[in-house]
Amino acid sequence: MIIAVLADIHSNFQAFQACLQYAEKQQADHYLLLGDYISGCPYPERTLDLLYELIRTHPCTLIRGNREEYMLSYRAGKEHPWTYSSGTGNLLYTYEQLRPVDFAFFESLSDQADVSLPDAPKMYLCHGTPERSRGSLAEHKPETPGLLSKIDAPVVLCGHTHSAYAYQRWGKTVINPGSVGLNFGSEGKKARMAILETSGESVRYELIALDYDWEQTIRDFKESGLDEKAKVWAAMDRHVLLTGERKTYDLPFLVHRLWLEDGFEDGAWREIPEKYWEIAAGQMGVM
Repeated sequence: MIIAVLADIHSNFQAFQACLQYAEKQQADHYLLLGDYISGCPYPERTLDLLYELIRTHPCTLIRGNREEYMLSYRAGKEHPWTYSSGTGNLLYTYEQLRPVDFAFFESLSDQADVSLPDAPKMYLCHGTPERSRGSLAEHKPETPGLLSKIDAPVVLCGHTHSAYAYQRWGKTVINPGSVGLNFGSEGKKARMAILETSGESVRYELIALDYDWEQTIRDFKESGLDEKAKVWAAMDRHVLLTGERKTYDLPFLVHRLWLEDGFEDGAWREIPEKYWEIAAGQMGVM
């Protein structure tokens, strides 16, 4: 059996399209999708419509990620108000593009899944870890052995980190395909996914890096208005697309540190004034 594994699309329609075309050429029998379909790149509705078409035409198993959880939480009134700013502009832009069918789709998804397919070992899917959608099952994490010991499947598929990796340890084969849409790695301008080939209880895997029309994705940031609505965050995501550098995690932490160094009390970095985002972006070479 040939299985395509995709995670962290983040509204990058062009990258998603390239991955699906590659999976078709490999004659994939089943698609496993690990969440974070939206938020990051422009026009989330284009990615979701392509995803719905995939679900209609191919066998798929899907779970939700933390970005889908953000959207549902905001809709339920559980988040502080989002504004068009570097802190929350990307989230607000995405939220305002979503339709009732999209929220219904997010609500239908579980945050994890056990998968049993013909001629394949049992597989377990989560976005981050079994306990946190924003966690990591990377081999070097001290909590990873304990988390894996609670999973009753020999193959574990996860995402969230945007960095592709695979290892066999503690009785498990753990595979993170990397990010389709906002890949962290030594090179930018690539879409990442994984292809599994199974036979009985055995599984072979390949981590794939694909070329795609990243130039159109960059143009979409300006054409959609996302560059203005999300400011530094949009610039940071464009930087990741072009270079693969891990700015999405590091820059917000710098913003928070600059805020504290100015004598302000600890608080949510998403609510910190724009000036600190601009300073951090300058120091990190994003703008």
